[in-house]
Amino acid sequence: MQRRTFFKASIALSVGLIAWRQGVLVPASQQSQKISEFSFLEKRDVVLITALLPALLPFKKWPLEDTALMCQDLDRTISFMTKSTKSEIRQLFDLFHLKPFLWWHGARSLDQISAVDMSKLITSMTSSRLSDFKMAAAALNEIICGVYYANPQTDRELSYAPPLELV
Repeated sequence: MQRRTFFKASIALSVGLIAWRQGVLVPASQQSQKISEFSFLEKRDVVLITALLPALLPFKKWPLEDTALMCQDLDRTISFMTKSTKSEIRQLFDLFHLKPFLWWHGARSLDQISAVDMSKLITSMTSSRLSDFKMAAAALNEIICGVYYANPQTDRELSYAPPLELV
């Protein structure tokens, strides 16, 4: 009996993931309101980024001002991307707002998640058997770290100055 239950649950999960990937489910972007200062980011995305920054870039303290600057840089970077790329990034952010996804990885809500728990969530995505989770973790890491290190102000954390052509 347990084998049959496990089989049914795995089929339901597979159908849910396929439906989410194909955009059948209502995207979170249609359920929430946009922040007027940002062209792409929403209120919930700012909460997500606030939780992600200490986990992905743990060598730096993240006060509110630095987090706000990072959100502005991220929004500006995404605004230069094509419509299809923006759509994929929106799906990536919406993934973190799905309650079943958070529960699957042991988190209750992004408002109350610690840096250690977020780091565990990213690690569990990276080591997941599902390739979509692996790719989502890699993409999120590339986006956040890429935007952070694209700022010339971060050369101090790298311990070397940027090339003179960039200055």
